[in-house]
Amino acid sequence: MSIEKFMKELFDMEESLWQRRMKVLYQYKRVQEMRQKIQEIEKVFEEEVGIDIQTALYFLEEYESNPQSFERIKETLGEEVFQAVESLADRIKQIRDMRKEVDDVEKEIFEIDAEIDDTFEKLQEYKRKIQEML
Repeated sequence: MSIEKFMKELFDMEESLWQRRMKVLYQYKRVQEMRQKIQEIEKVFEEEVGIDIQTALYFLEEYESNPQSFERIKETLGEEVFQAVESLADRIKQIRDMRKEVDDVEKEIFEIDAEIDDTFEKLQEYKRKIQEML
């Protein structure tokens, strides 16, 4: 393989890396938009329910770890209140799941971006070595 052909392949790889980086940046922007939407949903939840989301998430953890203790709500306050508690738990689960999904996507984006950085550094090193050879 000639050096010219090898250089062209390196430049093509570099262009491909830049395209991947642009896709990653676009995905990161989408993650930021999703986080903003989640914050809006959390704000509406807090206004409607009257408790902050962190307290609600704590409540959900307690509910999931010991659902039998919430049966006492049913016995003490009745079926209607118990159904309201279960409905509230479902809404909190949705918010928690959205947060987790966004966190997972963001983590994946950071990993891909790190791979791009590593590959780009190797590519630059190859280009320097070729320049030295010329």
